[in-house]
Amino acid sequence: MDTMGNLKQGENKNDFSRRKFIKGSASAVAATSLLGVGSIAAAQDGTANKPEDPDTSVRWKSKPGDLYNRTYGYGDKDVTGWKGRIVYGATIGILQIECNIPMLPGDMGNPTTFDYPVIYESLGDLDPNWVLSPTPHPEVLKATISACKRLELQGVRAIIGNCGFFANYQPDVASEINTPFFNGSLMQVPMLLNSIGQDKKVGIMTANGPMLEEAPALKNCGVQDKDMNRIVIYGNQDGEQMLNCTLESGYLNPLALQKELIDLGKKMVEDHPDVGAVVLECTEFPPHAYAIQDALRLSVWDFTTMANFMHAGAMRAPFTGWM
Repeated sequence: MDTMGNLKQGENKNDFSRRKFIKGSASAVAATSLLGVGSIAAAQDGTANKPEDPDTSVRWKSKPGDLYNRTYGYGDKDVTGWKGRIVYGATIGILQIECNIPMLPGDMGNPTTFDYPVIYESLGDLDPNWVLSPTPHPEVLKATISACKRLELQGVRAIIGNCGFFANYQPDVASEINTPFFNGSLMQVPMLLNSIGQDKKVGIMTANGPMLEEAPALKNCGVQDKDMNRIVIYGNQDGEQMLNCTLESGYLNPLALQKELIDLGKKMVEDHPDVGAVVLECTEFPPHAYAIQDALRLSVWDFTTMANFMHAGAMRAPFTGWM
């Protein structure tokens, strides 16, 4: 396939993978930006004329006039940019793994999920299984830090990963960048442990239970050893639709996945009736959060509640009302 998307002689349209398509197609970037609520940062095809780890120090020299004040409109001051910044107004940066999984509204990888601007940055052509792993991988750490710095260059106010297992890298990434890094939905677990009674537990529904149990993810999010007995982890690793995701089949049945998750949640609360709150670890689960809550009658927290919290702190608005 050439750079215009035309098949070469003797080439079948099924001969190339989604990763090659993403890396070779500028239209993937343009199509997302047209949605108005999100855009992808520069495509990582290895040809962009930019450093791997850009110097983002200039981003921190911005002046008060750089921000639009919604109360008074534009201020009478210069607004500033910096070399290498090509997008303005995105508050949340999202680390995106290149994987062949359809992403429904509600998924972090679908910009229509959000009511505010987001921007995506690819980790490049890494094996997704390196991310979805109980053991931190040095190449994932390196790629994550580099992607975060590219997002910083675009002026984002907070960064989140598009997989719960980014929690494996929380302290290392946070120490290398200047923007608040929220690895994913699991960062809400310590807050929920403190918000429910000591006789209650937090139930975590995840893509792979055994992997999460072995990983340092929860401790990296601030869960203390003394509280681990108040956490129950249920994985959907054997679900047919979950396997369609993790094996990158390129398709899934949304309603069938929803049933898998409801059944998993019901089993969790049947086994542990003292569960007082539920956290969805996997980024493919939030599209079904409402259905899960309707079935379990418990509060359900996920990537979208985490991202909304991030945005609320990153872009405050003045209060209005009557006295």
